[in-house]
Amino acid sequence: MSGMEQVFEADVQVGSVEQQVKGTKTPFVIVLGPGVDKISGAQIEAAEWIDWQKRVGPKALALQGQTASARLKIKLVAKNDNSGYFTNRELVEIAPLGALPPPAQPLPGGVPAQPIAPVIPQPVAAPVAPAPQAPVSPSPAPAAQGDVAAFLAREDAREASRTRQGAVRAASEYVGALAAGGLYKTADEADQALRARINDLTNFVSLGSFNPAGEANVTPEELAASVPNTTVGVPFDPNEEQA
Repeated sequence: MSGMEQVFEADVQVGSVEQQVKGTKTPFVIVLGPGVDKISGAQIEAAEWIDWQKRVGPKALALQGQTASARLKIKLVAKNDNSGYFTNRELVEIAPLGALPPPAQPLPGGVPAQPIAPVIPQPVAAPVAPAPQAPVSPSPAPAAQGDVAAFLAREDAREASRTRQGAVRAASEYVGALAAGGLYKTADEADQALRARINDLTNFVSLGSFNPAGEANVTPEELAASVPNTTVGVPFDPNEEQA
């Protein structure tokens, strides 16, 4: 333990890996499954870990869906109002299972990693076992890798909720502007337009198209076939006399 900082080494399952906007930075956010610290035996719960330097994130992306060896750091930062601490979780290093480099090995660019206390005690007259280190997060770890899937499912549910909220807000502003311009004669017409706009925006965000799944796009040929005396590709003559 160094101040309010704890370093762990564990074999964990690599979940989602993506860059997110946090203030003015775009770090990698990596979801890792539960594990057991090889140094202290502490349980490590499934959680999101941050790669602020964007150095370890690409490695985690290459190991996505696999079990890997990771070096993790948890740092407690006191809140300004002294009401408690913020918990910062950082992914320091990750490698294929069993291939994690030692912590004292220099990182790319020649910057040495922060050393931790050696595991082997210094020789003394009477060997003394190192004192066990208490885990920073006392919450029990999930019992199985199935909890990682549950964690990811909750993340998907929150993302879907944010998508729906965004669609409702954008549709309300759009239909409200049209209603203010007198486009709708009744409240029922505005309500129907609002529901249709929400569905359109949700389909576009979820499916990448305004057309629901299974609904075929209308081609120019099909549209021309429904209009008498119309042929696709025939230019319009502005000098043609009207019948």
